Amino acid sequence: MSLYTKQEKVKSLWHPITDEDFEIDFGKPFIVCCDDASLFIVKNFADMFSYLDEDRFYDVEAQTLSEEGKEEFREDYYGYMYLDEDFYHAIDWAKGEYIEDVKGDRERPELFVMYESGPKVFDHFDFGPSGTPAYGGAPLLRREFAARHPELYHVEYIVNLNHVPATSLNALFMAPIDEPKTAYVVTSGEYSDYHIDGVFSDKEKADFFADKDGDRSVEEYDIDDEQTLRQENWYEVKIYVGESLETKDISVLNLSYNSWNKIFDAVMFAKTGEDDRYFSFYLAAINRGKAKAIALERFHALLAVESSHFPMLRCVRIVDPVRSYKIWQSLVFGYFDYKAYFCPNDRIEKTQDLFMKIKDYLPKPLTEEDEDNIDWQNLTEEACLQLMRNHGLDIELKKDLSYVYYD
Repeated sequence: MSLYTKQEKVKSLWHPITDEDFEIDFGKPFIVCCDDASLFIVKNFADMFSYLDEDRFYDVEAQTLSEEGKEEFREDYYGYMYLDEDFYHAIDWAKGEYIEDVKGDRERPELFVMYESGPKVFDHFDFGPSGTPAYGGAPLLRREFAARHPELYHVEYIVNLNHVPATSLNALFMAPIDEPKTAYVVTSGEYSDYHIDGVFSDKEKADFFADKDGDRSVEEYDIDDEQTLRQENWYEVKIYVGESLETKDISVLNLSYNSWNKIFDAVMFAKTGEDDRYFSFYLAAINRGKAKAIALERFHALLAVESSHFPMLRCVRIVDPVRSYKIWQSLVFGYFDYKAYFCPNDRIEKTQDLFMKIKDYLPKPLTEEDEDNIDWQNLTEEACLQLMRNHGLDIELKKDLSYVYYD
């Protein structure tokens, strides 16, 4: 049975591959989403042989997939989307001539590109961790390339599929928004004597049963509530590493009790007196397993760009020296904007204290001339901030920085 309601299919142009039967119309081209979330375009029935290349997967006479072919399709692919009138109507408003017109900063998009020779897709694997075009011809979609090589630029338009709700890859994985079912729970007693006497799916039956005893009441609960299942919580995922940055252990902490705090996607590094080293990733996910998977993906992406994007991530200091246990922590870094965030505390660590602790480790070292020009006796907060910024640390004071970022 499909996990997708009819209502959801109207919103999305993606056809999810499920256990129920499906028929692909090879009379029109379609985009396929693989089980690794990469994309490719199938032009027609014959073109499908480029991807599923065994004769047993096809009913050539009927120009369709055989039962074995459908089974293989289910195993290898998540879904497909026709390049038909509905598709072109949906993307019409989102067209751009160059990648800069459709792509946000540091975004790893799913792009649909219409060349003079026909359509092509680029998925997020064609972009580096920072969103820079890296592979598969994606760099050639830039405005600067078109200006330098107009004879080689044969692009009619580009569309970021993630920006079009009907074609967004996220829509393929959305569960249906069905009305939640209701359970009617008959209870009695109070405090330690509180207990459940019965559970019913029908309110009349629950009321009838509750009326057998004057001490009973009926409570209503939503069950199988897709909205609740989809709701994201904030998590802190600590990835403990060894000397060579190999992963040794992972812990996941739900921060939902801090939902009122202004938590954002961030990363920190810390080490303890016991010589434990760990990266802390702060992120939103639908459950602990997803949070762990996202954190591991971010961890490996971060290692690839740490020297250029997070040069001071592993610059640690003791924030509170009066603590009973020693822990050295980095600043809080926004995972997507690479900016360092700091909340000064007059009792524990002022901005001036921070500067003195990290001044010898700034990406652009202080010169003798810099040091001679510093009024060490009258260091102001603004002067320290400016010095750090001038020497390669993009830092911002954030007075409402959540305490969840501090161990």
